[in-house]
Amino acid sequence: STKKFYAQSTRYFNEANRLALTIAKRFKNYKRLGEAYYILGFNAKEADKPKTASKYLSLATRRSRDPKVKTKTQISLAEVYYNEKKYRKAIPLYEEALDQVTDKWWTKDSFNLAWCYFRINNYSRAISIMEKVYERSKSSKYIDMRSQVERDIGLFYASGDRINEGVRFYKKLGLNFTSQLLTIAISLKEQGKY
Repeated sequence: STKKFYAQSTRYFNEANRLALTIAKRFKNYKRLGEAYYILGFNAKEADKPKTASKYLSLATRRSRDPKVKTKTQISLAEVYYNEKKYRKAIPLYEEALDQVTDKWWTKDSFNLAWCYFRINNYSRAISIMEKVYERSKSSKYIDMRSQVERDIGLFYASGDRINEGVRFYKKLGLNFTSQLLTIAISLKEQGKY
């Protein structure tokens, strides 16, 4: 039954946290301490405890000796900040981590980075990243984010006063972009931009 599955899953989750916390408390010089903090931070993030997640992921970022663990930690911490709307804190973490990896998640994480730049009104950087996400999404090596980019990039172009570039982007794709333009127009009108 589902209830039994969740009970067992919760036990495993709690046991992982208990072990990681024990390692973190007892073995301060353990060479893989960053991984223990990562587990604690990631589990807190999944449990929707952003303050706890931030605390442990920050420790993991500082204590990780393994570059792959550090990169995963930076992405997880950036996601926490992104979800808390702390875009300026998320940007450097995303930037550094995404310079190190090109796994399948690069497009999803870079999409979030583009939104971070958009939220702080750096439209040029947001557009540039969003265009890269679109291009890489064409490859089966990456998660396909093209439909999300098609949905959102018009707003980025419009907000950055680059409407002609936006029209060219949609035309190049051969899309009927009337619906995107209408959505953008409504969004801009709601922001008081005419």
